[in-house]
Amino acid sequence: MTDSMPTIVLLVSSGWGVRSFLQTEVLPRLLVRARVLVLASPLLVEPLRRQLGNAIAVEPLLPFDPRQGAQGRVYERRNAYFERLSATGTRRFREREHRKALRWRWRDRLRFQRLKMEASLFASPAAMARLAERERSLFFREYPHVDVYEQLFARLGVALVVSTVPHEPAEAPPVLVARRRGIPVAAWINSWDNLTSKPAYYSEYDRYLVWSERMREEVLRYYPEAGGCPVVATGVPHFDWYRRPEMRWSREELFARLGLDTARPLILHAAATPHLAPAEHQIARRLAGEVEAGRLPNRPQLLIRLHPGDAGGRFLDLPRSKSVRLHVPGAPGGGRLAAYCPTPEDNRELVSSVAHADVVVNLASTITLEAALLDRPVVNLAYDPRPGEDLQRLARRFYHLYDHFRTVVEAGAARLATSDEELHARIRTYLEEPALDREGRRRIVELWCHPFDGRASERLAGNLLAAAGLGAG
Repeated sequence: MTDSMPTIVLLVSSGWGVRSFLQTEVLPRLLVRARVLVLASPLLVEPLRRQLGNAIAVEPLLPFDPRQGAQGRVYERRNAYFERLSATGTRRFREREHRKALRWRWRDRLRFQRLKMEASLFASPAAMARLAERERSLFFREYPHVDVYEQLFARLGVALVVSTVPHEPAEAPPVLVARRRGIPVAAWINSWDNLTSKPAYYSEYDRYLVWSERMREEVLRYYPEAGGCPVVATGVPHFDWYRRPEMRWSREELFARLGLDTARPLILHAAATPHLAPAEHQIARRLAGEVEAGRLPNRPQLLIRLHPGDAGGRFLDLPRSKSVRLHVPGAPGGGRLAAYCPTPEDNRELVSSVAHADVVVNLASTITLEAALLDRPVVNLAYDPRPGEDLQRLARRFYHLYDHFRTVVEAGAARLATSDEELHARIRTYLEEPALDREGRRRIVELWCHPFDGRASERLAGNLLAAAGLGAG
């Protein structure tokens, strides 16, 4: 690499970008033809500098609140129009639950209703384009750090800016500055739910990169301005790990690390965030009791893997035994994804745990897909263990109103549990007949993860180099 090489800027506001871009083959492939600058969440800067060494420059992203000032008011209006034009079951569901959860002041409620009414009357692609132009103008007038990004990009000779999580506000300012300077910008849509659940993106992009053809169709449906740009399905970079033997410990090594018995089955309970499932630790505690009492076939063991967005305090009183283990992934981040910096060992632990699990339990999580990649049976939690009909309805609606997860139910790829008793019964069934629902698992892999051939990192890097004018996509 020489100083004359152009620079590709990766915007990494959370651990998801760390995982997909900096710990897969994407980064080394980019480094063959370009220098790479990582602009990261301030909480990630020091961990990434230690992890990446001197070869990669890592600097902090500067703060940005998209709802502040005049620019923020225009964005709020544009987002109301966007949600009207791109209505999905997920967005409608989240809006209803958000309104119930907040005790809004009457002024906030009035503003919300006014925006909804205005959007119903005036929302159109042309109106959104006018609002976006006005929003950009106000951004460059109000945002205090425009000059920092301007000077940085001018000094480095930037050929491409990549947003790894484009709905994250901190990634918006460098993208907007790059577009004004005529620098190409690319967006990686980092999860299968993002296009049907997230608010309007803060910028347009020159290239959109997605997991699958299904997500490509969603980009074109909800972001018609992408119609004139390349929208490419590359596969999922970190799913390549499930094709790579070096990313997977043997069953003997994994169980030795966990202190478990290789002769007994393993249940992997991948927990959700406290926000999504505030009482999931109670489910885990009751499942641990079943395991310890030996009431499940072949005396399985239980590994509870916390979500990176969970600080873990609610699981501290979980009963420990030779049959129950608790794993907290990543360097300590206090349950904040903006501080989540997984290590290579964390990544191997995840892949190995899924690969050697006999049943995977989770609440509407992407790990359902990861289990399906390796044909692992999945039980999805569809209940809240606390009494209250509203809470029960809420947990069940994830599977019927969330657009992305409804496909899992429709494909018959997993079995829902609506009570502790049903959870234990579903686990028993899968332990006795692991081939059940295999065809459904194959269908959702085809729908969301195709192509799944271990070459997604190669395709993603190739498309980024093409967007930077450095090679063919």
